[in-house]
Order: sequence, then C-alpha cells, then structure tokens
Amino acid sequence: MKVFTINISKKRGQQGEDFAATFLSKMGIKIIERNFKSVYGEVDIIGEVNHECLAFIEVKSWSTYQFSDLEYSISTRKRKRIIQTSHIYLLEHPEFELYQIRYDILFLTWRSKQLNYITNAFEGDGTPR
Repeated sequence: MKVFTINISKKRGQQGEDFAATFLSKMGIKIIERNFKSVYGEVDIIGEVNHECLAFIEVKSWSTYQFSDLEYSISTRKRKRIIQTSHIYLLEHPEFELYQIRYDILFLTWRSKQLNYITNAFEGDGTPR
C-alpha cells in the first residue's frame, strides 16, 4: 500500500472530485470514466494505471479527519458495493478482462487542506489491506 499526501486548496463537492481526477491524471493515471453507476452503487473514478492495471477509486471529502480514521471511512457494505459495481463495469468492458484490478481511496480534507491517496486500499473480497 502506498500513501501520498499533498496540500490542496479549499474546494467542495464536485470540485473535489474534479481536483481528484486532475491529481490522478498528473500521476499518470488515465481517467476512463467518472461516476459509473450500477444497480449496486457508484464508483467515483475508474482509471487506467497502465496497460495492465485498472483502478476503481472512491473519493471521500471531509472537513477534517485523523489519519487513523481512514481505515474506518469506507464500511464493509460500501466496499462490497464498489466491488460489485466494478464487476458490472468489467462485464460491460471486456477490453479490460486481462487487467489487474485494484481498489483505491482518495481522501480530501478541507480544514487541513490535504489529499491522501491510498492505493490498493482493499482486496477484491472487500478485506482492508
């Protein structure tokens, strides 16, 4: 698991997701889709990390949090919904069938003006790493 931390300016709502997408793009992740919805839920950002790996990224915006809170920020139920939604996406996009899949979480916090990006935050069965 890698954790990236940078400072950000104060933004809200959709602007936060826009900022997250820009950040990911600058890291070299190609944004494939945003706000992909299925009957199970929604994935905020789907990005191609390289030609072998696809990331399903949950973006969380909080006014403040402690780093120790990150592990509890996404419930088991929410992780399962993200995983189920990723399976629907992959069924609809067979071009990614040979790709490795990972589940990332990107946290924006307004009060301390930070972004934390956790790659491989949880396994394909929902287990936190």
